[in-house]
Amino acid sequence: MDDLMRDAVARAASAIEVQYGEILTIQPGGTTWRVRAGVGWREGYVGQTLAAGDVDPTITALLCSEEAAGISGDAREEASFQGAPALREHGVVSGMRVAIRGKDRAWGVLGVYADRQCVFTRDDRHYLQVVANVLASAMDRGQAEEKLRLQTAALKAAADGVVITDRNGAIVWVNPAFMALTGYSAEEVIGRN
Repeated sequence: MDDLMRDAVARAASAIEVQYGEILTIQPGGTTWRVRAGVGWREGYVGQTLAAGDVDPTITALLCSEEAAGISGDAREEASFQGAPALREHGVVSGMRVAIRGKDRAWGVLGVYADRQCVFTRDDRHYLQVVANVLASAMDRGQAEEKLRLQTAALKAAADGVVITDRNGAIVWVNPAFMALTGYSAEEVIGRN
Protein backbone atom coordinates (compact mmCIF):
# COMPACT_ATOMS: atom_id res chain seq x y z
CA MET A 1 0.00 0.00 0.00
CA ASP A 2 2.83 2.41 0.83
CA ASP A 3 4.40 1.87 -2.61
CA LEU A 4 1.05 2.51 -4.30
CA MET A 5 0.55 5.71 -2.31
CA ARG A 6 4.06 6.99 -3.05
CA ASP A 7 3.62 6.30 -6.76
CA ALA A 8 0.12 7.80 -6.88
CA VAL A 9 1.06 11.07 -5.19
CA ALA A 10 4.21 11.46 -7.31
CA ARG A 11 2.29 10.85 -10.54
CA ALA A 12 -0.52 13.20 -9.51
CA ALA A 13 1.90 16.04 -8.73
CA SER A 14 3.78 15.43 -11.97
CA ALA A 15 0.65 15.23 -14.13
CA ILE A 16 -0.80 18.43 -12.66
CA GLU A 17 2.67 20.05 -12.85
CA VAL A 18 3.06 21.09 -9.22
CA GLN A 19 5.95 20.68 -6.78
CA TYR A 20 4.16 19.14 -3.81
CA GLY A 21 1.74 16.32 -3.20
CA GLU A 22 0.52 14.49 -0.13
CA ILE A 23 -1.80 11.80 1.09
CA LEU A 24 -3.17 12.35 4.58
CA THR A 25 -5.06 9.50 6.20
CA ILE A 26 -7.31 9.90 9.19
CA GLN A 27 -6.25 7.75 12.12
CA PRO A 28 -8.57 5.62 14.28
CA GLY A 29 -10.51 7.87 16.61
CA GLY A 30 -10.57 10.66 14.04
CA THR A 31 -8.46 13.18 15.98
CA THR A 32 -5.10 12.73 14.27
CA TRP A 33 -3.85 12.41 10.71
CA ARG A 34 -0.85 10.66 9.23
CA VAL A 35 1.17 11.86 6.26
CA ARG A 36 1.23 8.52 4.43
CA ALA A 37 2.96 9.68 1.25
CA GLY A 38 4.30 12.86 -0.23
CA VAL A 39 6.53 14.45 -2.78
CA GLY A 40 8.54 17.69 -2.57
CA TRP A 41 8.33 18.19 1.22
CA ARG A 42 11.19 18.69 3.65
CA GLU A 43 12.79 15.52 4.93
CA GLY A 44 10.87 13.97 7.81
CA TYR A 45 7.45 15.36 6.89
CA VAL A 46 6.20 12.13 5.29
CA GLY A 47 5.38 9.62 8.02
CA GLN A 48 4.50 12.22 10.64
CA THR A 49 1.35 12.04 12.70
CA LEU A 50 -0.40 15.41 12.75
CA ALA A 51 -2.72 16.73 15.42
CA ALA A 52 -5.98 18.30 14.32
CA GLY A 53 -4.45 21.76 14.79
CA ASP A 54 -1.74 20.97 12.24
CA VAL A 55 -4.27 20.15 9.53
CA ASP A 56 -6.61 22.59 7.81
CA PRO A 57 -10.03 22.42 9.47
CA THR A 58 -11.60 22.31 6.03
CA ILE A 59 -10.13 18.85 5.41
CA THR A 60 -12.69 17.33 7.76
CA ALA A 61 -15.45 19.17 5.88
CA LEU A 62 -13.99 17.92 2.59
CA LEU A 63 -14.46 14.33 3.73
CA CYS A 64 -18.20 15.01 3.93
CA SER A 65 -18.36 16.87 0.60
CA GLU A 66 -18.41 15.69 -2.99
CA GLU A 67 -16.34 18.64 -4.23
CA ALA A 68 -12.63 19.18 -4.66
CA ALA A 69 -11.28 22.04 -2.61
CA GLY A 70 -9.07 24.16 -4.80
CA ILE A 71 -7.52 27.57 -4.64
CA SER A 72 -5.80 29.48 -7.36
CA GLY A 73 -5.02 32.67 -5.47
CA ASP A 74 -2.57 33.17 -2.65
CA ALA A 75 -3.04 30.37 -0.13
CA ARG A 76 -1.60 32.54 2.61
CA GLU A 77 -4.71 34.70 2.36
CA GLU A 78 -7.22 31.87 2.00
CA ALA A 79 -8.92 30.71 5.19
CA SER A 80 -9.37 27.22 3.77
CA PHE A 81 -5.60 26.58 3.67
CA GLN A 82 -4.37 28.49 6.72
CA GLY A 83 -4.47 25.61 9.19
CA ALA A 84 -1.51 23.65 7.80
CA PRO A 85 1.96 24.73 8.94
CA ALA A 86 3.63 22.59 6.24
CA LEU A 87 1.92 24.60 3.51
CA ARG A 88 3.11 27.88 5.03
CA GLU A 89 6.65 26.55 5.59
CA HIS A 90 6.94 25.61 1.92
CA GLY A 91 5.47 28.85 0.59
CA VAL A 92 2.49 27.13 -0.99
CA VAL A 93 0.41 29.55 -3.03
CA SER A 94 -1.99 27.24 -4.84
CA GLY A 95 -3.41 23.84 -4.10
CA MET A 96 -6.19 21.38 -4.59
CA ARG A 97 -7.46 18.49 -2.49
CA VAL A 98 -9.94 15.67 -2.95
CA ALA A 99 -11.31 13.15 -0.49
CA ILE A 100 -10.24 9.52 -0.62
CA ARG A 101 -13.63 7.90 0.03
CA GLY A 102 -14.00 4.17 0.33
CA LYS A 103 -17.09 2.02 0.23
CA ASP A 104 -17.92 2.40 3.92
CA ARG A 105 -15.69 5.24 5.10
CA ALA A 106 -13.51 8.18 4.18
CA TRP A 107 -9.83 7.26 4.34
CA GLY A 108 -8.31 10.71 3.98
CA VAL A 109 -7.33 13.28 1.37
CA LEU A 110 -5.05 13.57 -1.64
CA GLY A 111 -3.64 17.03 -2.18
CA VAL A 112 -1.36 18.72 -4.70
CA TYR A 113 0.22 22.15 -4.17
CA ALA A 114 2.45 24.70 -5.86
CA ASP A 115 4.58 27.61 -4.71
CA ARG A 116 3.22 29.68 -7.60
CA GLN A 117 -0.24 30.75 -8.64
CA CYS A 118 -2.04 27.98 -10.54
CA VAL A 119 -5.46 27.77 -12.08
CA PHE A 120 -6.64 24.18 -11.76
CA THR A 121 -8.87 22.98 -14.55
CA ARG A 122 -11.89 20.74 -14.35
CA ASP A 123 -9.73 18.01 -15.91
CA ASP A 124 -7.14 18.48 -13.13
CA ARG A 125 -9.84 18.00 -10.53
CA HIS A 126 -11.25 14.94 -12.28
CA TYR A 127 -7.80 13.42 -12.66
CA LEU A 128 -7.04 13.94 -8.98
CA GLN A 129 -10.38 12.39 -8.01
CA VAL A 130 -9.72 9.35 -10.23
CA VAL A 131 -6.38 8.82 -8.48
CA ALA A 132 -8.13 9.17 -5.10
CA ASN A 133 -10.78 6.65 -6.19
CA VAL A 134 -8.12 4.10 -7.14
CA LEU A 135 -6.47 4.61 -3.75
CA ALA A 136 -9.82 4.20 -1.98
CA SER A 137 -10.47 0.92 -3.78
CA ALA A 138 -7.03 -0.36 -2.80
CA MET A 139 -7.55 0.71 0.82
CA ASP A 140 -10.97 -0.96 0.93
CA ARG A 141 -9.47 -4.15 -0.48
CA GLY A 142 -6.59 -4.05 2.00
CA GLN A 143 -9.04 -3.66 4.87
CA ALA A 144 -11.14 -6.58 3.59
CA GLU A 145 -8.03 -8.76 3.24
CA GLU A 146 -6.93 -7.90 6.78
CA LYS A 147 -10.38 -8.73 8.13
CA LEU A 148 -10.29 -12.08 6.30
CA ARG A 149 -6.79 -12.78 7.61
CA LEU A 150 -7.93 -12.12 11.19
CA GLN A 151 -11.03 -14.27 10.76
CA THR A 152 -8.94 -17.10 9.31
CA ALA A 153 -6.47 -16.82 12.19
CA ALA A 154 -9.35 -17.05 14.68
CA LEU A 155 -10.74 -20.14 12.93
CA LYS A 156 -7.30 -21.77 12.88
CA ALA A 157 -6.88 -21.11 16.61
CA ALA A 158 -10.33 -22.44 17.55
CA ALA A 159 -10.33 -25.43 19.91
CA ASP A 160 -13.36 -26.88 18.11
CA GLY A 161 -13.06 -28.57 14.75
CA VAL A 162 -14.19 -26.24 11.96
CA VAL A 163 -15.13 -27.40 8.46
CA ILE A 164 -16.04 -24.99 5.68
CA THR A 165 -17.90 -26.32 2.65
CA ASP A 166 -19.02 -24.88 -0.64
CA ARG A 167 -22.68 -24.74 -1.75
CA ASN A 168 -22.57 -28.35 -2.88
CA GLY A 169 -21.23 -29.63 0.44
CA ALA A 170 -17.66 -30.19 -0.75
CA ILE A 171 -15.07 -29.40 1.94
CA VAL A 172 -12.96 -26.38 1.05
CA TRP A 173 -11.16 -25.77 4.38
CA VAL A 174 -10.57 -27.39 7.76
CA ASN A 175 -8.79 -26.07 10.81
CA PRO A 176 -6.02 -27.80 12.77
CA ALA A 177 -8.45 -28.82 15.54
CA PHE A 178 -10.54 -30.76 12.97
CA MET A 179 -7.44 -32.61 11.82
CA ALA A 180 -6.40 -33.39 15.41
CA LEU A 181 -9.90 -34.61 16.32
CA THR A 182 -10.46 -36.78 13.23
CA GLY A 183 -6.94 -37.85 12.32
CA TYR A 184 -7.49 -36.75 8.72
CA SER A 185 -5.16 -34.31 6.99
CA ALA A 186 -6.50 -31.37 5.03
CA GLU A 187 -5.31 -32.99 1.80
CA GLU A 188 -7.39 -36.09 2.57
CA VAL A 189 -10.67 -34.20 3.01
CA ILE A 190 -10.50 -31.10 0.79
CA GLY A 191 -12.88 -31.57 -2.12
CA ARG A 192 -14.75 -34.46 -0.49
CA ASN A 193 -18.34 -34.24 0.63
